[in-house]
Amino acid sequence: MDYKKLQLSIRTTGLGKTSEQWRQEIKEEMSRASQWERKF
Repeated sequence: MDYKKLQLSIRTTGLGKTSEQWRQEIKEEMSRASQWERKF
């Protein structure tokens, strides 16, 4: 899970997002990741 967070932070770094947008994106990414984990 930490690896996925790291990937996300690398992708969003420098895009000028507000922390709120950042948190929202992390939440979406985490839900996608958990859906994948349930599938496999």
